[in-house]
Amino acid sequence: MSFEINLCYFIIYIIEAFILLQYTSTLFNAKYNKLIELPFLLFLYGINYAISFLDSYFLNAATFFLINFLFIFMMYYANIQLVLFHAAISTTAMSASELIIFNMISHYTADFYAATGYALNVILLAVFSKFIYFLILYLLSHLFRNDKENCNSYNKSTLLLSLIPLTTLFVLMTITSVSTQTPFLLSIDWMLCISSFLMLGLNIFIFSLHYYIQKENKERTELELLLQKENDSIEYYKMLLQQTENQKILIHDIKKHLQSIAILNENKDFDRIAAYIDHLIHSSSLQNNHNLCEHKILNSILGQYKKLCSDKHIDFLADVRHSTVDFMLSNDLTALFCNLLDNAVEASEKTADPFIELNVSQKVNIPYTIITMTNTCRQDPFDKVTSRLPTQKENQHRHGYGLKSIQRIVKNYQGSIKMYYEKETTTFHTIITLKAKKENFTTY
Repeated sequence: MSFEINLCYFIIYIIEAFILLQYTSTLFNAKYNKLIELPFLLFLYGINYAISFLDSYFLNAATFFLINFLFIFMMYYANIQLVLFHAAISTTAMSASELIIFNMISHYTADFYAATGYALNVILLAVFSKFIYFLILYLLSHLFRNDKENCNSYNKSTLLLSLIPLTTLFVLMTITSVSTQTPFLLSIDWMLCISSFLMLGLNIFIFSLHYYIQKENKERTELELLLQKENDSIEYYKMLLQQTENQKILIHDIKKHLQSIAILNENKDFDRIAAYIDHLIHSSSLQNNHNLCEHKILNSILGQYKKLCSDKHIDFLADVRHSTVDFMLSNDLTALFCNLLDNAVEASEKTADPFIELNVSQKVNIPYTIITMTNTCRQDPFDKVTSRLPTQKENQHRHGYGLKSIQRIVKNYQGSIKMYYEKETTTFHTIITLKAKKENFTTY
């Protein structure tokens, strides 16, 4: 081949390398910086370029697959099943794009390999096939980019899924081999192009379906865990209610305890007196109990968060009016206020003068309970691009379910929720309205 043709192929391999880099950078978390990643990628594609001089399509495809596999496996955090799949799907996309354009160009040119037009044909093949290759990988990378944090979550099913693009790749390679050696009618060429498109589309559809099923299963599991957490919280606060009841019983029986201590004192049994008093002092029934509202479960919840805020030096103020949350189910009430207060505590503890203020009220003759919460927040938590609330938690994989739980409860009670940030006062505001059932509606 001439110098111009070799230079053209050299540029083609560089373009392929950067297309793969864009694809992998979008989908995976890199192990190293670009100063290591880019030279390694160019070195691998340099090997692929050198092997292309052997003029074997099957060898080139196998080398392309192996190089993509090594690059993803060495440079990114991903398990081997996922690396195998993406190496296979990228190689399939490359073969399909080249086959489609080759069949179209070779049919409309008198002789694809003629010396007078070969350079132009190679350029046309490169431009159009690499454009299709880029579009395919761009579509895939942006379709699945939201799962970047979970690039190691794929199981053995991904390994079996890799057999589909590998099988498709073999079929495409066979078609390409036959096409380069046997001229076909125009109708056959178009049928081969359409078949290539359909096979490539089928690969993308199967991958999308697999991804969707995994995503749905993951979200279902997370929601089940969230519901379990809510149920555990309900049981916990029921236990606190029982502790409160035990405290009331102990206070009721304190007279009897004093009489017993008096008898022991008359007998000068000081050791038993000391043991008796020590037992009473450390009894769980005598632990501090906050009375912040009349609703038993909500009072237990607020009491726990008041203690948590005290430990974190956060000023906590709660004003819950009578019968404003009586219409709520225990699990909904627990999930709503625990998630709200969790977020408020997390935001407030990072500020200079932290405080949380919670108000629950109901206007006259209006069957809506209004929950307003104000807490300090160091900076505007809303994302400037998406206007959403990004997480600050270490486990970002499970972010969003607290807010989803709040939104689910608000929707169940035909309510609404509004959140906004005041930059002047560095405070975050949450306003929730919940519609009370008629039988539970109270007027003042």
